[in-house]
Amino acid sequence: MGPECFVFMLKEPSVQPQEKEVHRQVPLIYILGNSHSGSTLLSFLLTFHADIINLGELKSKTWLKVRTSSCGHPVNTCPFYGAFFSTFNALKEPAMQSIRSINPIQFLFQKKIKPSKVTTDNLQTFYQSVCGRVTDLYPDTQYIADSSKRIWLLNAWIQTLPPEMVKIIWLRRQTKANGASFIKRGSPFLKSLLTIIVNNLIKKHFLGTTHHHYLEGNYDRFYDAYPDEAQRISTFLGLELPVTNDLNRNHHVIAGNAKTRQAFANQFTGLHKDDQWQPILSGTQKKILSWLS
Repeated sequence: MGPECFVFMLKEPSVQPQEKEVHRQVPLIYILGNSHSGSTLLSFLLTFHADIINLGELKSKTWLKVRTSSCGHPVNTCPFYGAFFSTFNALKEPAMQSIRSINPIQFLFQKKIKPSKVTTDNLQTFYQSVCGRVTDLYPDTQYIADSSKRIWLLNAWIQTLPPEMVKIIWLRRQTKANGASFIKRGSPFLKSLLTIIVNNLIKKHFLGTTHHHYLEGNYDRFYDAYPDEAQRISTFLGLELPVTNDLNRNHHVIAGNAKTRQAFANQFTGLHKDDQWQPILSGTQKKILSWLS
């Protein structure tokens, strides 16, 4: 479906009608989850459908670092970013700066944290600009995937856009594997454990209070039963998600797990079970995390 056109009739009969192009709004798939929960992988799996465009973590401070896009191009020659990169960042920075400072703990004690009108206006402007760029390049786009994971951005999205424009997938991962991923990156065991427990509690509470429809995804099933998991996601989104990759280049990701981005930038060779975390945990740590799984 191409951009919509609306015709405005002027009062003066001598003046011909003018046409103004208005880009359609594209729904967001917002991937919610803990750090190291597989959100980058899920966002790429969604691109198995050619009409889902993956932009990775929209929350990322992309104005601080120039990177190579997952499509294989530096941002200055990327089909999506290219000349759009400066506009993208100029609109995103003011949209994110005030909501970025929100402490997630606040969502446990406040029924609603409402962004200011300036913030929602800025976020709406940013969103409309992204939609315009996406639909110019991919006229048949059905969804834009945002793998930002953070509650503060999800809260802002659902208070800026109509409910039907935000599809939430809460991606869960086995506590042992998630904890080991934190530890592998230098986080102490107890801090990692507390982070996972508190983050899961906040997300569950937030989703319960907002009453926004969501799908709970299972990262561990990507390897053991992906066709079944893909079917659940397909039903939720209302479009059939392929289980194999046709080498689509409908992703322009410059933030998130670097190894995953690299895997999809090159010849994708299929899903590989992540069990490298097992030697990282001691026997005692595994027992503690098993009790909490």
